[in-house]
Amino acid sequence: MTLLAFTACQKSPPAKVEIQLPDKLTSKEPVPITVRLSGEHGGSEVTREPQNYTIEPDSVASVSEAGQLSCKKSGDAKLSVDVRGVGASADVRCRIISAITIEDPGPIPLDDGPVQLVVSVKNEAGAVLDDVSFDVSAKNKGPAKIQGLTLTPQAVGETELVAKAGSAKATVKVQITKKITNGLSLNKGQRVSYLLDPGTYRLTVTLPEERDFEIKWSGAGTCNQKKKAKEHESVCTMSNKGNLILDHPTPGDDSGIDSIVVMQIP
Repeated sequence: MTLLAFTACQKSPPAKVEIQLPDKLTSKEPVPITVRLSGEHGGSEVTREPQNYTIEPDSVASVSEAGQLSCKKSGDAKLSVDVRGVGASADVRCRIISAITIEDPGPIPLDDGPVQLVVSVKNEAGAVLDDVSFDVSAKNKGPAKIQGLTLTPQAVGETELVAKAGSAKATVKVQITKKITNGLSLNKGQRVSYLLDPGTYRLTVTLPEERDFEIKWSGAGTCNQKKKAKEHESVCTMSNKGNLILDHPTPGDDSGIDSIVVMQIP
């Protein structure tokens, strides 16, 4: 236990003494201690007199002769003061924020609805701090709305999420995509065509086995491709409205296309 004694002018004792501190201290920077005195007939004032402070345990925090409180590590302590024979105490909650992390939620489909973000704040020892406040915001608010830890997709696009706690900061880029089709299969002799608005699209096709397959982007001929593979992927930017056309790869073959996924991407 540490006791710091100071001399004070001889005055009558106050009716009440109150120590005012921040709810939590998130760094080792010193903060001033505010001591408010109340009189017998009402009214109060903040005293500027040097005081007798006690901090316990002193391994968590310390008090300077100037009345500054400093955390040494994360933990809880009790600060006490005696003003002309009248005492008061206050809880000291040291929560030294060393780092904050935000998990990458990956591409978020527009139609999937709200997504819960995962944010973690840690102290200098790497332990998770569950009782400290933090803030999450989006730099570009068009694609996504943030409320607390809930991200609601609003439009196809890309934004950067910024998580802050104390002086710690973390960022992650997020893409909002839109499903045009997801997992559609194509049987023998079938053709499928998608009318697409201007934008950027990613097509993924899975065949039962490796074979030649042609992808036709009507309105963006430079994106057309034909190759032999089991997995086919194509990304194309349509400046104007156009069509994506897919045919069964091998006429007369009973096997079809296992999966067709078309996504609009930023």
